[in-house]
Amino acid sequence: MGEIQVISTWLAMLICKIRGIQVVYWTHGIYGNESYLKKKIRVFFYKTADKILLYERRAKKLLIEEGIKSEKMLVIFNSLNYDKHLNIRKKLQSFNDLQAESKELTFFNIDLPYLIFVGRLTRVKKLDLLINAIFNINKTDKKLNLLLIGQGDSEITRELKELVKDLNLEGNVQFYGACYDEEKLANFIYNSELCVSPGNVGLTAIHALSFGTPVCTHSNFFNQMPEVEVIEEGGTGCFFEENNIKSLEKVIFNWINSNLERKVIRKDCYTVIDNQYNPYNQVEIMKKILNK
Repeated sequence: MGEIQVISTWLAMLICKIRGIQVVYWTHGIYGNESYLKKKIRVFFYKTADKILLYERRAKKLLIEEGIKSEKMLVIFNSLNYDKHLNIRKKLQSFNDLQAESKELTFFNIDLPYLIFVGRLTRVKKLDLLINAIFNINKTDKKLNLLLIGQGDSEITRELKELVKDLNLEGNVQFYGACYDEEKLANFIYNSELCVSPGNVGLTAIHALSFGTPVCTHSNFFNQMPEVEVIEEGGTGCFFEENNIKSLEKVIFNWINSNLERKVIRKDCYTVIDNQYNPYNQVEIMKKILNK
């Protein structure tokens, strides 16, 4: 798995080298925000591989800058339960009935478009930025709801609920809690306008695009997870300036008020998942290594 901090990985690499067995690492690579020493150790470690599988293109670019040859690296992307998601997607496309889940939504006005967040409610996700952005947007004639799906630190959850109460947004923000029913979750994602993750975003981006919903997150890739690269500005999502409420507010407002057709956006989201972020594509990339 290319985990540099695991001693047995180094031992296995040395044993393989002695025996003449090719070594392939499957790893994040580098993020670009490592200290000088940490980066040098990581690059030295990656240079011991015959091939490197990377989750995203940015990591490959950074490693090329550190002297690792491009042909030594393959971008393998990441994936979720693609087959299951594809089956659910087809059901949603053939018969989409939000009413089946609407009884679980507690918005004051259920007809308003809603944004969604899916993940643990932790401080690093910076959901207070999103709640404040919703508050400011709702001062205009464009009103929005927000659905927060997931559990997290009890203190953080309490603080967020207090913020919602203080801003008088209780009729526009729902804390749904954890949801492990994939069909129900897919329905909520599919019918939302935008999935917003104000802090970093990882597999949530793949999850959202799998059901045709674009993703909004911050543009500082040094503080992001690899999967952020699934987002294409204006196509499969949008970016705002990190930690900037006004920027987040503006980006959400512009996206909701854009002339982008929802059907076209859904198609763009599905295309990137079907072409790259699925296990079948990953298998084909692995075969390339085996065939050589």
